[in-house]
Amino acid sequence: MKECQQELYTCESEFYPFGYSQNDYSTTDTFHLSENVTFYDERKSNFRVTTTGLLQFDDKFRILSPQLFPIRRYKYIAPYWANADTSRCGQLFYRQTNDPDLLDRAASEIRAAFPVHEDFEITNLFIVTWDEVGYIGSQNDKTNTFQCIIATNKGLESFVIFLYAHGKIQWTTANRDGGVDGLGGNEAVAGINAGDGVNHFTIPGSSTPDIINIDETSNVGTPGVWMLQIGKRYFVAVTSDNDKNNIVFEYHAGSDFTLTCMVTPTPPSDSEFRWSCSTGCVVDGKIGQTINITELRLTDSGDVNCSVFVDGFEYTSKPIELRVIDRCQPELCTCESEFYPFGYFENDDRLLRPAGFSSDISPSIDLSENFTFFDERISRIYVSDNGIIHFELDHSLVNRRVFSINSDKFIAPFWIDIDIRGNGQVFYRQTSDPDLLDRATNEIRKAFPMYSSNITHLFIATWDAVGYYSMHYDKLNTFQCVLAGDGYESFVIFLYAFGRIQWTTGDMFGGINGFGGDEAIAGINAGDGVNNFTIAGSSTPDIIYIDETSNVGIPGVWMFQVGKRNDKMDCKNLVKRCTGKCKRQYKQVRRSCKKILNRGSVCSGSCTAAVKKFLKDEVGNLIWHCGNPKGILRKIRNAYDKKC
Repeated sequence: MKECQQELYTCESEFYPFGYSQNDYSTTDTFHLSENVTFYDERKSNFRVTTTGLLQFDDKFRILSPQLFPIRRYKYIAPYWANADTSRCGQLFYRQTNDPDLLDRAASEIRAAFPVHEDFEITNLFIVTWDEVGYIGSQNDKTNTFQCIIATNKGLESFVIFLYAHGKIQWTTANRDGGVDGLGGNEAVAGINAGDGVNHFTIPGSSTPDIINIDETSNVGTPGVWMLQIGKRYFVAVTSDNDKNNIVFEYHAGSDFTLTCMVTPTPPSDSEFRWSCSTGCVVDGKIGQTINITELRLTDSGDVNCSVFVDGFEYTSKPIELRVIDRCQPELCTCESEFYPFGYFENDDRLLRPAGFSSDISPSIDLSENFTFFDERISRIYVSDNGIIHFELDHSLVNRRVFSINSDKFIAPFWIDIDIRGNGQVFYRQTSDPDLLDRATNEIRKAFPMYSSNITHLFIATWDAVGYYSMHYDKLNTFQCVLAGDGYESFVIFLYAFGRIQWTTGDMFGGINGFGGDEAIAGINAGDGVNNFTIAGSSTPDIIYIDETSNVGIPGVWMFQVGKRNDKMDCKNLVKRCTGKCKRQYKQVRRSCKKILNRGSVCSGSCTAAVKKFLKDEVGNLIWHCGNPKGILRKIRNAYDKKC
């Protein structure tokens, strides 16, 4: 048995007086206090004292075995949470008191531990003592003795004091929690838990064998004594420079105003401020007493609060509601409603959710019309869930971030480790819908005034509400890539929905909670070492703002011209090599093609008539003899349409 020396440890004789001689209660019923206790943001007057080393604010809920904090919904003060048994030995005692001597003692001890509270006065104490309590399954071989005091000044500020008698903490675990002879298994926990998932404190050693030495530890310099503030000295509220209402703020897309974390009284100048969101915003944990509304990256209406950290304690405001009105305004940003139509109702194909794999690639997609990609005619593409379109079946490319500008060919609206196993879809289709072709043509002509032709083919790929590796869906990204071409000139359009780019990195590339590490890349690479473009912010934290950037003056829209073929028709390779009866006719077609279609002059009426005759007579004869090899009629008609 450890011997207690008052100058070194906390002895049981130094406990606040307890027991039958003090008229203490000894049942486990709910107890009503004469004065409220401030427990973080709430005022509490009812406690339920349990033999398990807990003070419980709500007797509707009870967790049988000790757990590390934080725990949501449950509000606990836990001097030593373990499954004690008083049926064989020990006793539970508690009472409230306003004895002047005890009030003065507690006030003096708290002032000494917290100098900032030098004027603190106590008006009420609640004293709970677990005296030589055993554990469930014990034979009185080991017992624990400890005490909890709650001190308050009319409910304005509150503190708890935990006292552990030296040598009197002898067991950590009941048999029902896996203990053997009072040790091992699911061991005791000590601390406080506000039940909000944010405010909590756990004494070091909790849930480990070291908790048995709690009588030799302290946060105030006296072994066996722990003191914690559970009621606010600092009151925190959120205000704005454009609205005096500190409960609801209305936010319009494009709005620009500042939120301020107001603290009363004024905290020390070196205090840290932090902003957090329960729902509705992307960037959590921003630092600073003020924050611009745009920094929260609002995606929807939700709650926001701020915290200030003083002397190791966190004081948090009540949540304020940011009500998003017209979250996305087309004149200010790109809204998801402005995407090219996609999804099930458009009969899109989609990537399957890969079972047990982090990425997926579509089957080869044969384009109905070739897509000019710089100097190459592309007829087949692949779509990856990792935010990339490429032209060869290369599984390694989508799962790596190092690529060669001299060989790797790709179009990457947002290349990163996307995970669609639990949420989100990747849709794709090709279309020649006249309305969509007209839309693409008009948008491209506006961005590229030198383009005067008409788009004849679109390929649309959409990454809709996709999460990040590995199976994280607290933040989601939505973006679209459109390949537009007329058989000769081709363009790429990237669309990013405002507020819907919420993460930059998955776990695979070193991200934590969707940020940091090797962040997303957006751009195009021809694989020739010359033609490539990377959108500003790629591979940096700034890529999160890609929905607010543009190269065509519309936030969230990027357009690129990626191919322009020579207007001359490749007459030599129009058809397969002809033999037999059609060989002579083929040569005549090729000569006529060169003469009429590649003359280089602006088409006139005589040119048009000559071409029509060419199509009707010479090509018609070739098809009659050779069976339209390689779709010659369509190719020549396309060439004619381009030329004339």
